[in-house]
Amino acid sequence: MYRQCVAVPVGAGAVTMLEASGRAAGEARAFVGGWLRKNGLGDDAVGTAELVASELVTNAWRHGHTRGSSILTRARLVEDGVVVSVTDRSARLPVERELTLDDEGGRGLAILTALGVRWEAEPLPTGGKTVHALIPHG
Repeated sequence: MYRQCVAVPVGAGAVTMLEASGRAAGEARAFVGGWLRKNGLGDDAVGTAELVASELVTNAWRHGHTRGSSILTRARLVEDGVVVSVTDRSARLPVERELTLDDEGGRGLAILTALGVRWEAEPLPTGGKTVHALIPHG
């Protein structure tokens, strides 16, 4: 499970550091979903936020981790909805690809966009990046 969790008041958010592994996406879903449920969000918003966390953490694990690295995952409530942010050590920014029917992967960002989730990637001055995704209310 996640190694560290600091739950803070609504508006500020919650953050956890996940070990970069094949289990990280499931741990991110449990962390984000659990925190949002504790803060009274409904099943639709929680389900979308869990999907977002899973996709972003999977991308961080596949493309941004090094041996022994961690993935920082944060959820916070904002006026417009929920923001899920994932930070990894790779400076390579994600790009939503043009997909074909034969593609077996690479659909995560397209799925988020189709769900109305707005996302952006922020390069960090110390290396690495954070990907933020806004899941709007309603």
